Amino acid sequence: MLCPGCSKAWDSRRDGSAGGIVLFNDAAVGIAATTEKLSEYAAKLGIRTDSSPALPLLHFVETGYIRVERGPFTAFLDVAPVGPDYLPGHAHADTLTFELSVRGQRVIVDSGTSCYGTGTERQRQRSTAAHNTVEIDGESSSEVWSGFRVARRAYPRELEMREEDGEIVVACSHDAYRRLPGKPMHRREWRFQGEEIVITDCVQGRFSEAVSRFHFHPEVRVEFTDSAEGRLWLTEAEALRWRVQGGAAAVVPSSYHPHFGVSVPCQCLEIRFQNNHPQITHISAD
Repeated sequence: MLCPGCSKAWDSRRDGSAGGIVLFNDAAVGIAATTEKLSEYAAKLGIRTDSSPALPLLHFVETGYIRVERGPFTAFLDVAPVGPDYLPGHAHADTLTFELSVRGQRVIVDSGTSCYGTGTERQRQRSTAAHNTVEIDGESSSEVWSGFRVARRAYPRELEMREEDGEIVVACSHDAYRRLPGKPMHRREWRFQGEEIVITDCVQGRFSEAVSRFHFHPEVRVEFTDSAEGRLWLTEAEALRWRVQGGAAAVVPSSYHPHFGVSVPCQCLEIRFQNNHPQITHISAD
């Protein structure tokens, strides 16, 4: 597929769906060596790599990222600071975003990075609206500007992780929106329950508008069965179910940038909060 306005062809098999990197911040596929190549090189140097099975819940403390594997789902959760305070140059306003795969197929994706520079598209790709998290009053969480600058930024707080009764629960808040007049604070909880994920977003404090977004891989088709639920078609025969409580859902166009110079049209589920009620999204195997 050749993307309009791009100089590179895109092949979905090359975006790293099976074991590839997540696209948090200024990530793009094909820039650095793959895990396989690094492991091969380590073996030549006599360095042993850990090949033991991954635990269902892994917190990579040095990065702030969390990996969860439960049932058919594999998710990476971003509960990290945007980067070192002294060098946040490649940061996006993406605090509490996440990526989700189902049996190795990417479903919910961060938008990635197709360009550098100081243009409007670079600014859009770094904005909160381009990620799978909550935007409040039309503002990005962290103030990203120019090509690589960050001003006031999000700091995660009150991280909770637990495994109980077959469930995995991760919850975290951030304080970035406290700079707004109503001093709102966003808190998100992911609850993995076997064949279902329940994502609960709460905004405490005054605000005029809050929007949660879920950007889908270009090969995922979003379908409504009524105004608050529908299906995510992964193939012609395989689908997930989604359902929304406490918000008004709509499908809007978006774009996916797995490589530099590549922009692929995709769909985004946009959910507008109703008053100050928690916004809850259920995603489950069909």
